[in-house]
Amino acid sequence: MSPGVQTVRTCGHRVNMRGHLLEIAPLDRKSVPVHKGRVPRKPTSEERDDERVKLGRALVLARTRADLSQTAAAVAVGVSRPTISKWERGLSEPEALDLTRLADAYGVTLDALCGRAPLPPA
Repeated sequence: MSPGVQTVRTCGHRVNMRGHLLEIAPLDRKSVPVHKGRVPRKPTSEERDDERVKLGRALVLARTRADLSQTAAAVAVGVSRPTISKWERGLSEPEALDLTRLADAYGVTLDALCGRAPLPPA
């Protein structure tokens, strides 16, 4: 450390007056959270594919119940018609903003659109 540079301690770390970190305090093992129980695993690629296919089926059902074509749905969401087709076939999945726009266009909730809740009767 340079002579004449003032230091302060914050949360056990030593920083100079400009806020530059000089020294990190040793880790207190008691303050580190330990995950007890089973750590969730990442889904396999097959599981992800199954989820995309389920979402695609729900998208087709919601669109047909709303009596919209893929072209009309694409215009409502602001994407191309082939993009709607890819989502419905499970080849890709929509972003969150696109899902909310689809739900608004189809007149359903996000849960219903994603297959977590029943679609309203036709």
